[in-house]
Amino acid sequence: EAPVFIPDKYDDHGKWMDGWESRRRRVKGHDYAVIRLGRPGKISGFEVDTTHFTGNFPPFCSVEAAYSPEAIPEEKDWRELVAKTALNGDHKHYFRVVCSDNFTHVRLNIYPDGGVARLRVYGQVSADWHEFDRARTIDLAALEWGGRALYANDAHFGAPENLIAPGRGLNMGDGWETRRNPGRGTDPAYWTQAHDCCILALAHKGVIEKVVLDQPISKGITRIGLQYKRRIVRGSQKARYKSDQKTGPKFCQYKNWRQIKSMNLPCGPGGLSPMLGSISIRMAE
Repeated sequence: EAPVFIPDKYDDHGKWMDGWESRRRRVKGHDYAVIRLGRPGKISGFEVDTTHFTGNFPPFCSVEAAYSPEAIPEEKDWRELVAKTALNGDHKHYFRVVCSDNFTHVRLNIYPDGGVARLRVYGQVSADWHEFDRARTIDLAALEWGGRALYANDAHFGAPENLIAPGRGLNMGDGWETRRNPGRGTDPAYWTQAHDCCILALAHKGVIEKVVLDQPISKGITRIGLQYKRRIVRGSQKARYKSDQKTGPKFCQYKNWRQIKSMNLPCGPGGLSPMLGSISIRMAE
């Protein structure tokens, strides 16, 4: 969520700020914070956000990363990905990273002290599939395993990434929802041919056993059907369902699914969409 500023909010440490803020340093050195990533992965960029920090932002920052099984990596494990760089107050700073290695931890250094509202780490989850129990059933499309949303023809009310986010959707806005098709009142093919779609890349090619369609609090705007297709299409499956329920078609156990194309028939909201299955025995190239 975006940082907020509440003018009259104070706590035992002074003015409350929505972020991480260190005390003023009276000795040499600098402050830092260590973050363990949700999953190991490849880092492609950082966002250092000083929104609402106008007179108390750090003048400089740098960012390091490490791969370690320990809660706090040893000093020798850290690698600098963003060199010491000047910051501005009340500003979002973006840093691109070109590195193919996997990391588990990030360390934000601020010089010498100050406050940062948000640190965002962009990249791709990288699971260790060679050590993975291939008989285990997981959500192949989940962000936490490395699933991605590649495309949506419409995302007016919600991004397709919400479909594969952890946990259940909180409300109608916490999912993928498209705008209403303007041709619904005049186009005779609207009810049979018009549709919206998004494409999801699975974390690993695998065997899909079940799809769960979860639509909490979607009242009166549910699409009447949904169709899934894989990248190499040997067929498709279509399901009709009611709003505010969990359901899902059971798939023929096709192997080597890599991508899923989800199509709303004709339009409407899409809730949580786990793709439950096991990874293929033969590893992806």
